[in-house]
Amino acid sequence: MFWIAANAYNEYVFEIAMSKIKEFDAAAYDYLKNVEEQWSVHMFDRTVCCDHNTTNFVESFNAITKANRDMPVLTLLEDVRNSCMKRMSSRFDKAVSMKPNDLTEHAKGVLATRTDDFRFCHVTAAGGGEFEVRDGHVKFPVTLGNMTCGCGKWQGLEIPCKHGLRVIYNQRLDSRDFVSPFYKGAAYKLTYGDHIHPMADPTH
Repeated sequence: MFWIAANAYNEYVFEIAMSKIKEFDAAAYDYLKNVEEQWSVHMFDRTVCCDHNTTNFVESFNAITKANRDMPVLTLLEDVRNSCMKRMSSRFDKAVSMKPNDLTEHAKGVLATRTDDFRFCHVTAAGGGEFEVRDGHVKFPVTLGNMTCGCGKWQGLEIPCKHGLRVIYNQRLDSRDFVSPFYKGAAYKLTYGDHIHPMADPTH
C-alpha cells in the first residue's frame, strides 16, 4: 500500500492509497501525512524531470567501490576517479555524433514502452489543443499546449505518457517535440562535454 502511494503520479491515486493505509494502520497514516520530505512522486518538483523515489543510483555507485572499500582513502578515490573517467568517456564519445534534437537512449526506451501500451486508448478532441483519452474505463484529460495529462506521468518525467502519445500520433505530430530538452542531444553534449582528464601514475 505504501509503494502505491509513493509511486502515485496524481493526487487521486495517492489519496486512495492513503485511505487504504489509514484503514490498515491509523498510526502509519498519521506518520506518513506528517513527514516533511516529499516521498510521493505526485509531490515532486516538476522542473526536476525525475520521478525516481529510490536510492538505486547510490546502490549502483556503492557496487563500483566495493572492491576498494577497505583500502586507504587515496586508493579508494583513485578507483572512483578512474570509474567516472571511463563512464564519462564513453558518453562523451556517444555525444559527439548526436544531433541537438536527437533523443537520449533513456527517452527512446520510455517512449517505446509507452507506445506499446497505448493501443487500447481512444482519443476524443475537445478543441483548443485539449483532448480526452479513454484508457479502459478511465478518462484522462490531455493538453498538448502545456504538455500535461490527468494521469500525471507526462508532468513527472517530461516525456509523454501513453495517453499523451496517443494524442500526438492521432494528430500526426512528432513525439520528439513534446519531450523535455533535458533528454535531447544538446543537453547530453553539455552534460558530458567536460570529460575527466587522465592523470600520471602516483609514483611520478
